Amino acid sequence: MIILLNYLVFVFKFYIFWAFLILLGRAFIKILFSITKQNKTFHKYKISDTSIAIFYPILGLAFLGNILFISHFLFPLGNKQLYFIALFAVFVNIKDINNIKIFTLNYIKILKFFIIPIILLFSSYDIAFHYDAGFYHLNHQNWLRTSNLIIGFVNVYWPFGIGSIYEYISSVLWFDETFILLHFLNLVFIIFFYNFCLEHLAKINNNFLKFPIIFVIIFGFLDNFGLNGGRNGYFYIQGVTASDLAVGILFFVTSLILISRLREFKFDIIEFHIFTILSLFLIQIKLSAVFITFLLFIYLYKIFSVKTTKFKYFIKLIGPYVVLSLFWTIKTLLSTGCFIFPVDFTCMNFLNWYVAGSTKEFEIISTSYSKAYVLGESLIGWVELILNDSIRRTVIVNFLMSLFIIYFIKKIFFKTRTTQLKDRSIVNIFIFVNLIYFVLAGPTPRYGIGILMVIISSLGFNVQGWKYNLNYKYILYFIFLFTLVFTTKLDSYKSFNFSKEPAVYLPIVEYTTTYNQWLKPSSGDKCWINLYCTMSKNKIEISKGRVFNKAIKK
Repeated sequence: MIILLNYLVFVFKFYIFWAFLILLGRAFIKILFSITKQNKTFHKYKISDTSIAIFYPILGLAFLGNILFISHFLFPLGNKQLYFIALFAVFVNIKDINNIKIFTLNYIKILKFFIIPIILLFSSYDIAFHYDAGFYHLNHQNWLRTSNLIIGFVNVYWPFGIGSIYEYISSVLWFDETFILLHFLNLVFIIFFYNFCLEHLAKINNNFLKFPIIFVIIFGFLDNFGLNGGRNGYFYIQGVTASDLAVGILFFVTSLILISRLREFKFDIIEFHIFTILSLFLIQIKLSAVFITFLLFIYLYKIFSVKTTKFKYFIKLIGPYVVLSLFWTIKTLLSTGCFIFPVDFTCMNFLNWYVAGSTKEFEIISTSYSKAYVLGESLIGWVELILNDSIRRTVIVNFLMSLFIIYFIKKIFFKTRTTQLKDRSIVNIFIFVNLIYFVLAGPTPRYGIGILMVIISSLGFNVQGWKYNLNYKYILYFIFLFTLVFTTKLDSYKSFNFSKEPAVYLPIVEYTTTYNQWLKPSSGDKCWINLYCTMSKNKIEISKGRVFNKAIKK
């Protein structure tokens, strides 16, 4: 009985976290409907033909992250903020508790709320920290919990300048020594992805998103086969603190719903806010997702070009997001001395705490580590370098094989229609721009998850329906469940133990004093969690100010 209780406590812990995000996202939508004076029933609302409830957890994370990053200008982050935000979410939702219908179960809801999460929770049993957790993520979160914004924070250690909103969210999830909530954070995105896909797979009508999603699920199925046992660019469950799968999933979904709306354009104020929030949140997680703005700006242009849209109204629409982006940019500038880090030409060399030209070194480190192509160098030599890397070679070969197989399936089983040149051009340019950036920034497979899934899904944009009048439902559900089950590694299932509470524990680290209170690891380059541990070779001084402390290299 005690053994079973341990497992139930673990599952309950996840569901509490997930429910909190759902309630927070729902509260945000409720407030949004109130501000925009919408008379529609919001829980029945659809975003690009997708139930708005699917987006609640991600909107909850976006809302949470932005509250935290703004409050961090003045206050350190910690669990207390999460308690207050949780109370707020409950309060906003409880006000209309009489309007909430009794929860009824069907097989789709059982899949969404129970089967998908429970299967993915098995991954917790052999999950480990990602390499970058000890390298900088955890210590960055530690600083966020200890101090408010530090001017020149990048001087403590250059990776702190990356400053993802993921760090702000993660910093308030240190509830115990297991750090398992940091893994749950990634699982929320995976559950969101599969629930989004299931929403459209289960539809009887052949809506625009159904066939792109079918192809992506087949892509996930094929990920388990091929050269060296598989891996074709489909997402996989990463180590704790890594955010690449979150970026990939959110990039894919946001791209699809924007492309869907551009294809059949209509202005809806709630959709506008959702599209803009998701795009901004995506960029806040990782700057490399910035090219989602290509689709967003076309969408905004279409809104502005509508004759009934007045300039003042348009400015009023985008104003809050411009202000939020401005705060994010100010945060980056104060922390790093650059408007975009680590892009050297955006840095302000006149700042007295910024070391002029220092960012160029970090820019080179970032691109060379990822084997980015440098303009002017031999393209053939670069291709040989990429193909000599076994992981990259495996992903490239398997991706091309998967692309061919899915195209072959499309030709055999699906009817197509002619799409407008304008629609095809938008998608093709979007893919091309992202691929060029992928090459120039460094073609590391985990960085390309989102765009590779968009490429696969684009094969379905001109599909009209099935060629043959057969019942494909059970085949699709089999492929979906197979893909879902094998998203979690076999080793995770083998590691499952009712008596074991999943945890991600910190290693024991020995440190060596370098200068005053500053330390470095006695071996390796991972500081893990120690405020005054840094791999920086410079002497660092943190001076106290009235509002902000300042870090200076000497």
